[in-house]
Amino acid sequence: MPIKVTCDDCSLAHRVKDEAVGKRFKCKGCGKSLKVETVSLPSNGFDQFRKAGMNDEFDESDAADDGEVDSRMSAKHSDLAGRKSSKSKSGTPKPVPLHKTKVSRGIDCVYFGFLLTVAVMFGAFALDWSFRGKLRILLPGLLGLLLLGFAANILATIGKLMCLTAPAQMSGRWSISLSASIDVLALVMGVAGHFRFLSPFILAASKLIPIIGFLFFLLFLKQLGDFLGERDISERATGVAAVGIGIVVLWLAMILQLFVFPMRAAMVVGLLIGVILLIVGIIGVIRYLRLLTACRYALANS
Repeated sequence: MPIKVTCDDCSLAHRVKDEAVGKRFKCKGCGKSLKVETVSLPSNGFDQFRKAGMNDEFDESDAADDGEVDSRMSAKHSDLAGRKSSKSKSGTPKPVPLHKTKVSRGIDCVYFGFLLTVAVMFGAFALDWSFRGKLRILLPGLLGLLLLGFAANILATIGKLMCLTAPAQMSGRWSISLSASIDVLALVMGVAGHFRFLSPFILAASKLIPIIGFLFFLLFLKQLGDFLGERDISERATGVAAVGIGIVVLWLAMILQLFVFPMRAAMVVGLLIGVILLIVGIIGVIRYLRLLTACRYALANS
């Protein structure tokens, strides 16, 4: 039978299994360490009221009926929980629980934005394969896919901005702040590049900016998993980050090998690295989608 554990700081109620008695877990609202204990109410309920500091309204004659005591006790506890949720012991406002923020909607936006990005990539490949040489069809189609890709980036950036509403007690706020700022900078530089406001060198270097923002976002997801007590999310985020770093290393190796090997050898090595890069990229896409799915499920059930 599930046991209900209520946090004393943020008043968030948790339901845990009865076999978790004696163990500790982190509150999903404020991060406080809570211990699962069984609470047995005495037959007249008077001792429980005395321990909770609520015996000022009841005496032994009032506690004649167990059902009446239980109902009064629940009402009194709800009143105290409401008072505790507004202010802490120091008188400062309590941090907002995670389920009352926009983090869940932000992860949804990032998830659907990434799906749209993957669809645009496959669409561009299919369009180029099917209509190669037919510029009347190819150019308008690529322009439409380019606009969809830009919309996907905007959607993902909006999602990261929503994640800025994460509770103050969550350690990952700085990482999502950096990730969102880098994404906004990448969007601005992308628009400036299309209008020829940037030099070719700066434009080429700006391609690495979204990767840095992506790594910071993975760090935020790892910290989110730690905050929720979901070890699976933390491990998945670490794995995706490793794949992302591997893709960057392969991409740099493909460029550097052009200056190391002769032309024919460079073509062979470049083709080999390209195949490996494609395989690693597909693995990274699948693992990232699974990571976002796990985050959405955890947030929906938090």
